[in-house]
Amino acid sequence: MKFPRIAKVIGFTEAEFETQDGAIAFSIEHTEAIEAKLNDHSVKKEEWKTERASLESTHQAALEAEQKKTAEATEALGKMTLELAEAKEKIQSLEDEPADKSEVRNNGGGAGADDEKYSFSSQRFRNVGKRKGL
Repeated sequence: MKFPRIAKVIGFTEAEFETQDGAIAFSIEHTEAIEAKLNDHSVKKEEWKTERASLESTHQAALEAEQKKTAEATEALGKMTLELAEAKEKIQSLEDEPADKSEVRNNGGGAGADDEKYSFSSQRFRNVGKRKGL
């Protein structure tokens, strides 16, 4: 066999090709088999192109989604870093300059400083346990 690869492609493993002056002579069967293989290969090539385009599109979409997530995470990290720096600054300012030592008035959760019903005054404690009108 002088051209084993061509014979294998067209499915004639034991075929002998006639040669005249270095040329190959194919029979009609050989030509039809070659055309069928080329057509089959063309169809497969188009399928591979379609699959490749689909995979590239899917990959691009996934990449863009991950880049968006990364950008959002970076933004959130920047915001948290800024908040942490502000909190550290507040802590440091409180440690450096503590609050004044004036007494804090306890209103007992009343509506305001003028609400005598709920304010904790010494008069209220004196009246605890006494009934009105006795």
